[in-house]
Formats: sequence, C-alpha cells, structure tokens
Amino acid sequence: MTAREYARRRKTFEREMLKALAPALKGSGWKKSGHTLFRQAGAYFLQIDIGVHAIEEKTVLTHRIKPMALDPILWDILGMPENAHEPLSLRARGAFTCWGIAVDEVVDEGRYESGIAAAASIAAFARRSTSGIDAALANMDFSERLAAHPWQVERGVYAVELVVSLINDGDWEAAARLAAACEHGECAAMCGFSSGGKSFHRLALEWIEAGKALSRFSR
Repeated sequence: MTAREYARRRKTFEREMLKALAPALKGSGWKKSGHTLFRQAGAYFLQIDIGVHAIEEKTVLTHRIKPMALDPILWDILGMPENAHEPLSLRARGAFTCWGIAVDEVVDEGRYESGIAAAASIAAFARRSTSGIDAALANMDFSERLAAHPWQVERGVYAVELVVSLINDGDWEAAARLAAACEHGECAAMCGFSSGGKSFHRLALEWIEAGKALSRFSR
C-alpha cells in the first residue's frame, strides 16, 4: 500500500468513526461537534478532543476540564456577554473561549476492524471520563493548576485563563496584577484576544477597575 493509499484509508476510517460517534454516545450525556466531544458536569465543562493520525494507526484522545464560570467572564470582558446564551458547543469550539486543562490523554493504537468499532471505544472512554470526574477534580484549585502548568510557566499559554480564573476566585487584586504585568510585557503571555483595538489584558484591567467583577460576578 502506498503512502497516498494509506492516507486515503485513514481518512475513510476517520469519516466512518465520526459518523458513528453520535449514536454510540446516546444516553451518555456527551455531545459531538466536529472532532470534539463535550458536556457539562456540575460546575465544570468537559471536552474530549479527538486527533486521528493520517500516517499511522493512532488516535489521540485528550480530556480537558474547565469551570463553567470562566467563559461568561471572558465574554463579558471582551464585550460579548450574549455568548453565554449560545449552545454549549460554543465553549468547546468557539474562537473566543477559555482553554481547559488536560487531565487525561490516551494514545489509542488499536487496529480496529472499522470506524464503528473505534467510535464504540471512544464512547467508552468518554463514559469512563465522566465516572472518574470526582477523582480528576479532587483537591483541584484551578487557578493554582493554571499557574503551575509548564506551558504557563515557560510561555504564558494560560495567561488569559489565569486572569479569568482569579476573577472567578474573587481574587480581583491578583487578577489585576497579572493582567497589568502581561499588558506591560513583564511576564510571558500568549494572547490573541482583543476587542475594539484593545488587548484582553487592557480590557480586563478596565473591567476590574470599573467594578464589574463586583457587580456581575461577585460570589
């Protein structure tokens, strides 16, 4: 089999698997949007990203978690609070959303007879992920996990999420300090979010200073 033929075979497998996923997930509480599974579990949003390799028998499943409260705060800061009323899938695949922390990743190298068999295996993983949610969240301080994550320490990947999470914690002074440091280039911060010509971090500072954290998201 040539490399091109193999890639076509994998693409066919991927299409068959994605088509079979929705019925395989029936009754589990999980929904599918593209290559992402998602659901709400209490105060948390769960998603599973599915990555099908084109050149080898490998499918990577990444289970991510984030508090449900984060995205509405982000949207309010960016001036798009109406997003909170959109379907739940927006939190998984929307352009302006907080990124969840990966709590589990499985590299599935099974040689399935069909995409249907793969869909059944992925649906079983999703069910296990839901039943194990309490263990995944045990003693979980989301802000601390964000701050300690290597991607945040080394590159500031979670800078936006950490500011929003601190606001959600009610620690608005710490959120303002971090946003100011990121805005002034005093710490690593990867952020492509902006609105009205202002960066997320500038908008977050203005939002906190205007007292919106107290008036809209006070616990």
